[in-house]
Amino acid sequence: CNQRRYSYAINNRIILTTYGQSTICTMNVMSPYSISLLVLIDEYLQCENTKYRHSLGRYLLPRLHNTGKDIEIAPPSFNALLHSLETFCPSFSTRLYHRLNGFQSPDDLHNFLASDLENCLNEVELDRNSSFGLYIRRSLLVYNQLPFTLFIDLWKEFKQFVKLRNEVVVSLIPSAIDHQVAQFESIINMNHISEMIQEITKIAPGMPSVHFLLYLYFMKNGEYQKSIDYLHQYFDHTFSDDSISLLPYGSLNLASLNHNFGNSAKGIKLIHETIRLAQERNDDSCLALALSWLFKLVQSTKSNHLQEYQLLKRIVSRSVDLDLLDLSTTSTLSLAQNYLVYPREKVDGIMKHQSEDIKIHSNKIWSILNLNTLINTQGSFSEKNMSANYLLRMNAWTIFGNKEMSIICSEIQQHAFNDNNSSEDEYRIHCHQALLHSDLGNLDASIRILRELKIKHNPPLTQNIWKYTYYTILHTWALRRNNLAEAENLSLQLEAVTPLGDVTSYIETKYRNILLSMKKNNWSQAYGMAIDLVATCKKNGHEYQRVCLFLLIGNIFVRLGVYTNALKYILSCITLGERYQLESVVARAKIVFVNILLLQGRDPYQIEIRLDNIMPIILKNCDAESQGISYLVYSKLLISKYKYEESINILSLAEELFGKIEDVERMKEVYYLKSRIYDLEGNIKLRNHYAELYNSPRNHVKEDESISGYYIE
Repeated sequence: CNQRRYSYAINNRIILTTYGQSTICTMNVMSPYSISLLVLIDEYLQCENTKYRHSLGRYLLPRLHNTGKDIEIAPPSFNALLHSLETFCPSFSTRLYHRLNGFQSPDDLHNFLASDLENCLNEVELDRNSSFGLYIRRSLLVYNQLPFTLFIDLWKEFKQFVKLRNEVVVSLIPSAIDHQVAQFESIINMNHISEMIQEITKIAPGMPSVHFLLYLYFMKNGEYQKSIDYLHQYFDHTFSDDSISLLPYGSLNLASLNHNFGNSAKGIKLIHETIRLAQERNDDSCLALALSWLFKLVQSTKSNHLQEYQLLKRIVSRSVDLDLLDLSTTSTLSLAQNYLVYPREKVDGIMKHQSEDIKIHSNKIWSILNLNTLINTQGSFSEKNMSANYLLRMNAWTIFGNKEMSIICSEIQQHAFNDNNSSEDEYRIHCHQALLHSDLGNLDASIRILRELKIKHNPPLTQNIWKYTYYTILHTWALRRNNLAEAENLSLQLEAVTPLGDVTSYIETKYRNILLSMKKNNWSQAYGMAIDLVATCKKNGHEYQRVCLFLLIGNIFVRLGVYTNALKYILSCITLGERYQLESVVARAKIVFVNILLLQGRDPYQIEIRLDNIMPIILKNCDAESQGISYLVYSKLLISKYKYEESINILSLAEELFGKIEDVERMKEVYYLKSRIYDLEGNIKLRNHYAELYNSPRNHVKEDESISGYYIE
């Protein structure tokens, strides 16, 4: 991402995305698929319609980059390529078909590869170092080194790749039907559909498809008995044609029907029956679909996350092996999310050729997300899937503590896939941005984002996401201002909007209750709640939250002055955090560790070496509060080395940060240290000034001030 930059050519002639050279797909051989991409690039450069050109550019760019270098997936067939192009930019599907069928002899193909592509580089306003330019240059380099015998083999392979026209037309029918259905759904209400179904029933009462249509209609209307009757009639008519192989699909549809009407337990039994039938008939495709439905049904019950993980591994493996692209994209995203929420020290490979254990947990997440991107771009490209992919990347970078990458992913998701975002995705993106602004000390900006989001969707379409973010931000600022009554009220509000069964939100809410107890100096209660929450995290597999709780418990013991116990938890936090690559959490824990060493009177020069290694990570990836705390610790170190002037400068940086986030308690600590330094220097005037600020902070910071001005009605 650091190498990625977007550039727009003059007069909107072309839109190009330039990547670092290492990310361009390396071509060692020329293939029919690569020839198809080159033809599409040529079409892109010749297209005069800006809208169509942009659509084709967005289709092509992901296919020129290998985001999953360690994963081998065969290129799509000609039919699959045309199908994916039809769903993304239909006008170019026909153009590609005619262009490829226009190569009637090896000479035609040679003229295109040897002459037309060179003209593209020389005559068109195309940056030779752009994605398209690099791909053309690499293709020419490979082709120019191709022996004649291999060129003839390429020609034969190319002719085999390009199928007969009638096959192509048939392959495009489903997407055309889907397009028509989507149009009908947007203009026809349920009454019109009912009338149309009645007419169809009169014309062809015995046609199986009519019964299936009626089944879907009544299921949509919520009429269980009628929908199940018509489903039975559909399969009765189908089986009369000796289509016994459809039996597992009947069971699968019954499972889906029961799930839609809230009977997940019966649905799970039917799915197990489907799996048995599919295995008896060696129907791998039905088996993969049944496994995906089993995962969906298991998720809706109180299941074990390890059971979900094992199911997802089977689904991904089968769907990829069977080239079920839609199922592969959704299942790989679910598997990546499972890894992200429930980290493991060792994880098995997904594919058969990935049997080794991968100890670095985050690498596995990126590997699965890259696999998802690769499958999506090589199949029927789905912007909705890519939107979900970047949302997951954003959340992953937030957890791993890389603020810059999290912001980059959120911006890509918001701007590149804005038209395809669901209301829930839009809420998540904006709520994430609101939290970032709050962490950086800009409460006004975060509340403005939430207010605009509510105005746009009034009432909110996904209320819990919005409300939970809103109360979380207000709770944070109430605690910083020492407004404990308001913070306590907001804690109750958070508990009220915490989704039932959402363990992650439950842990976050309880974590905030612990912070409130610490503010009240109720240390025994805070410690007891934290220990109970650690057990909850361990039981439910929430390792990231457990690491953060170790840091919190360590801070409790530091405040109590029990440094031996504090070190035990801080070192556990560092060890587990490094194992899971939680960079920012580890950096914050190391700051607390350094502070303990200072309080114990250890060698300040050795401590300074540790701090110099930690500070860059803190300043790059941590929030304003963590940065301010690190400056506080650094100033204490400088005081121990009698470097008073440098300490004052560092404390001024901390004062600016704590003033920005309105942290009353930390500001008082800054005033205390400055007063102490000026006392040591004999500067009575400044000593008294900061002593006065320490005793009356409300004149300079918003202690006890209400945050009611930020309430959104």
